[in-house]
Amino acid sequence: MPLLSACLIVRDEEASLERCLDSLTGLAEDIVVGITCPDNRTASLAHDRGARIIEVPWEHDFSKARNAVLPQASGRWIFSIDADEWVICENITSVRSLLAGKNGAGWQVYHRPLTDWTPYRTLRIFPNNPALRFEGIIHESVFPSLRRLLHNDAPEFGILPLTVLHDGYEGDQTSKHTRYLPLLARELERDPGNANNHRHYALCLRTAGDTRGADIELETALSIVRGKSHPSAADIVAFTDAIELARERNTPVRPLIDEAASLFTENPFVIWYQGLEFMREGRHAEAVPCFERLISWGETGTYDKTMSYPEKLFGDYAREALGESVFLLGDYRRGKDCYKTLLDMNPEKIEYRVKYDLCTAKLRKTEKTGDG
Repeated sequence: MPLLSACLIVRDEEASLERCLDSLTGLAEDIVVGITCPDNRTASLAHDRGARIIEVPWEHDFSKARNAVLPQASGRWIFSIDADEWVICENITSVRSLLAGKNGAGWQVYHRPLTDWTPYRTLRIFPNNPALRFEGIIHESVFPSLRRLLHNDAPEFGILPLTVLHDGYEGDQTSKHTRYLPLLARELERDPGNANNHRHYALCLRTAGDTRGADIELETALSIVRGKSHPSAADIVAFTDAIELARERNTPVRPLIDEAASLFTENPFVIWYQGLEFMREGRHAEAVPCFERLISWGETGTYDKTMSYPEKLFGDYAREALGESVFLLGDYRRGKDCYKTLLDMNPEKIEYRVKYDLCTAKLRKTEKTGDG
């Protein structure tokens, strides 16, 4: 029996499929590609790379499509991957040794959803068991069936030293939002208590120009999160969307930030928004520790890994905000250090040079007058 089967569904993704399949070389000895729209070129490309191809009727349901592929897998473990993703693995031998040595609930891998965002841990590899199938018309997951199989609401997973990169969210997402609208509507009929799907539906509605409907869906998402005794890390996204919207509309944002802070302690997004709001309120001394914490987390890598964040949140964004805060507090030496670091990392950014020179001039002036 093969150790690992990679299973994926594809539609009009010839350009990215080659990269995906090539990245699986040496890792998955069994690859099953379900084609939801017959395409001779895609089938030929997959066949040339050793994949087995099946035609899967597209019924506007991602779980149905994925579940049609799973019975064809012959490996001990199943690796669910998308055509617009690819694998980075520095030690395939080590990964396969881990897979060969454990019978467990499944494995998490690191997933980078966007360029220049941090990777987060997510379940992608699970046992090849007929009882394990995806659920959900969109944002499908095998996790619910896994919990039922194990009679465990919080199973423990191994973590593999393997990263899945993704570029499907790059560029204009308007057409994707339009395609997702009816799927999300049907999924919310099936499972109206899913906060993330309400939040995503709100995003798609806003893109389509339905501002009122989007506001209602986002508020519904927030209400669901507020009603949870233990919100998940991913639930913060409903609050970040609401905070961004309030900032865009110039409506009060402090109540949302304080509420988010009470629900999601030590969350980097919350710390970031707290710092920005302190700055807006002129409370720069209170803003400084927020940005210091973000920079420290970036240097040590000790932030929460169950979510993905912009890498610059722990670097350029936090350091630039810190530089402005300490400058306004009159700490020109520290402001100069902040902008020097930013300038070293971004020599093309003229604004960092200007702010560095301004801090330098201010520092010289205070030193001359004996105030520095």
